[in-house]
Amino acid sequence: IEGGLMSYGNEFTRENNPLECGFGPLCHLGDAVDYIGKTALRELAATGPQRMLRGIKFGDGPSPPCGEPFPVTTGPASSSGGQSSAGRDEIVGQITSGIYSPRLGCNVGMSMIEKTHWEFGTRLFVHTPDGKTHNGTVEPFPF
Repeated sequence: IEGGLMSYGNEFTRENNPLECGFGPLCHLGDAVDYIGKTALRELAATGPQRMLRGIKFGDGPSPPCGEPFPVTTGPASSSGGQSSAGRDEIVGQITSGIYSPRLGCNVGMSMIEKTHWEFGTRLFVHTPDGKTHNGTVEPFPF
């Protein structure tokens, strides 16, 4: 996770496109060679991805294992779908793989983050299954 190595089935599935996963430079959209999906990828490249795989640093002690995705929100309110009184708990991603990093002294995770919040340094909130809410920051790979 610290190195940013993705796992098929966790960080990306058939629901994702190569541009969201950072594989854009490998798609060769300008080549004369035609291939299945090239037109669709060109259309996606023209509009840009709506979400992107990003790293998130969060918490200062070990969090529970990431057996189910951890919701990532814009506010500290409950991740159960309700909104805080200020309407600040929009879900903008989910951590699909996460672990405590003794080297960094915090938890690190991989998450598809919505375009509106994917800039490095953006502050978000991570909700873990033990009911805790952790401050998080969007970070580049590798950590």
